[in-house]
Amino acid sequence: ATPRRRTAVAAVAAAGLAGALVVGLPTPMDLLLHSAISGKRIPGQLYYLGVGRSATVTVVEGAMGWRLLTNGLPESGVDRAEVPDRRFQETAWLSLLPTAVRPETDEMVIIGLGGAQTLEATAASVSAIDVIELEEEVVVANRRIPRPHDPLDDPRVTLHLGDARGAMNLSDKRYDAIVSQPSHPWTSGASHLYTREFFQLVHAKLREGGTFVQWIGGAFVDVDLFGSLMASMTEVFRHVHVYRPVPGALVFVASDAPIDLFASAPRALELAPEDFGRYGVHRLEDFLASWTLDTEGVLALAEGHPPNTDDHNRLATTRLPPAVVRATRVEFEDRLADFDALGPERLADVDAVAVLRRMSWNGEGARAARLVETLPAAIARSALGWIALDSGARDLARQHFREARTLDPELASARQGAIAAFDSDDLAPDALPADERAVRAATRLIGAGDWEGVYRLDADLARIPPGALLFPTAARSRVQWRVQTGDPVFGREALAIIDVLLTRQRTPMHVLLRASAAATAGERRVARAALETIASQPTPPYVRAQAFELARELGLDAEDAPVLRRLRPPPARPPQLEGAAPAAQS
Repeated sequence: ATPRRRTAVAAVAAAGLAGALVVGLPTPMDLLLHSAISGKRIPGQLYYLGVGRSATVTVVEGAMGWRLLTNGLPESGVDRAEVPDRRFQETAWLSLLPTAVRPETDEMVIIGLGGAQTLEATAASVSAIDVIELEEEVVVANRRIPRPHDPLDDPRVTLHLGDARGAMNLSDKRYDAIVSQPSHPWTSGASHLYTREFFQLVHAKLREGGTFVQWIGGAFVDVDLFGSLMASMTEVFRHVHVYRPVPGALVFVASDAPIDLFASAPRALELAPEDFGRYGVHRLEDFLASWTLDTEGVLALAEGHPPNTDDHNRLATTRLPPAVVRATRVEFEDRLADFDALGPERLADVDAVAVLRRMSWNGEGARAARLVETLPAAIARSALGWIALDSGARDLARQHFREARTLDPELASARQGAIAAFDSDDLAPDALPADERAVRAATRLIGAGDWEGVYRLDADLARIPPGALLFPTAARSRVQWRVQTGDPVFGREALAIIDVLLTRQRTPMHVLLRASAAATAGERRVARAALETIASQPTPPYVRAQAFELARELGLDAEDAPVLRRLRPPPARPPQLEGAAPAAQS
């Protein structure tokens, strides 16, 4: 230990505080003392603490980033810059949906700063953004979190401190979109943002045809509470849709003008492809995969339920325990399924396979499996094939694709599935479209270890857009040959390619490819963060084994990188003679 560290240890011991570090659960002070002694930050360390007028705000630093909490309740997370994108950002959907519904949206107000993820995701086509935040310490905490660009420094942003209803009542300003994201609807600072009276205020502050977007966590509502919320919203707005970008988040979009994503979303994507692409939204089908209820379904679920009002605010007086939420979850999901916005007619107008594949990526596999049964037989088999392929069940995928091609030999999604599943021997290359021909050739060349041949196909593979069914296969091919070169320049190119794929499909193998690309590029911290992600989640053994070998190649050791210990394969058990008694366990 250095003299400085020895002095710190002595000072703590003299104060009689050293035992607090090892006895019982660590307090924030314990963590700070540990940091002073060790000289380095530890996962879960208190990063910031501020006592405000309405809440105590804390930021806790972990291995992957920072978590912001108010009064001990989680608000938002901010990942480190080097961390791979680990989840679909439902917070980003709050500011992207108004633009998807109304591409001409120009002025927006965001109620609740949180971790500034919603603010950061706002499309560049929006020219002015007002942010209303109740607690100033949330703003201070956001300023303290290190990130490449502070969203609050955006010149479009005007910050207002205070209660949202008060701030809006004191202003004559009207907006094209109003976004509300209170995190915990039973708390005093948030519950009054879920009532009919608040919706009436929002309605009065919207321009003609404007949109209102609101988030609520699925864990906070059951059928009755959700019905009351929908009853309140439909009393005020003529059109209400519900989206689920991830299973645990419900996002409402309300307007007096009709909501038609089939017409508006393609136009919005054309105007701002990079803004949507950053969050894995590249085509209409990406939106549709999260569309849960249309206005008809919302009205049906609202029927028979009292509206949630200021005088009788059910959300303010009801806190559903986790056990109750789990017990009622099946009923809630069944009710949503009864009025699903997607049916055979709507799926017939789009690429249904792409919709259901994205739905499965989003975590709604059960919904995708149910909707498969509504599709024509060949398309249904093709969709099942892609879902099986993405889950690693290649033999099952091949079987589905063969059945689909038997039913409809011209079905492009089934043919492309056969190519992606390495089951395309019967396909004549000259008869294939250019993109399919390139991917088929690349997969064969990779199997033969001909990386020079894959390199020559790169320009053709690069023309396959992110929303295409074959994009993941093409992207992996482009990453793999670059990593094989060992060239840092190619490694950086590979990192950019895999990061686009990760916005759409997060799998352990794709994260491993990110680690490999980062290692090739000389980005050791990025590689380590990807390996940390693999170590912290369920991972197939073959991926974990490859990640362990890569960690060793990077020079990580057990002392400096606990990730290596978690990636290390379990020791092989010695063979046991038949009939021998099992070894005693200590």
